[in-house]
Amino acid sequence: MYLEHFNLTQRSFTNGPETDFFMPNEQVSTAIARLRQVMLARDSVAIVTGGPGVGKSAFVAAAQATIEEKSFLVHADLRHTDADMLAGMLLLNMGVDAVDISEAAVLNQLRVAIRQQNDAGRRVTAVIDVSGMTVERAKRILQLIHLSGEPGGQLNIILVGPHALHRLLNAPGLIHLRQR
Repeated sequence: MYLEHFNLTQRSFTNGPETDFFMPNEQVSTAIARLRQVMLARDSVAIVTGGPGVGKSAFVAAAQATIEEKSFLVHADLRHTDADMLAGMLLLNMGVDAVDISEAAVLNQLRVAIRQQNDAGRRVTAVIDVSGMTVERAKRILQLIHLSGEPGGQLNIILVGPHALHRLLNAPGLIHLRQR
């Protein structure tokens, strides 16, 4: 509202730091290097946790910034979405329209899109934002992990969520995800 009133071109007051600003210290630089290794590895899983607005997304972006030509990030936000939409969201965020709405067809299209990125020399990393890990969400994430284990289908996964995410992965039904 104040943008129009004062004829401003952008908001002058925000609740967080500048989106393009990230200044790591030695400890954060080491963590960024480790996350970069995950992005360039084969079939790796990492977890980035923290409170709202602390810079989890900026941390992931900083890790990818120097390896953009070798890495392709695709984001999915499960905080307000059903887990059964995960593969479709990733596919759409890769720039591919789902031509069939069946789950098998969407997974196949996702496999093909991942393989195309891999053939172009880029590792694909799915950054999945979760606030509460449920067994259904874990099953969908494991489905992606199994999809990536097929020849020509390399996919790394970074789970982004609150501090409690580590504890949530200790639930009995999530042992397969925790083992990764």
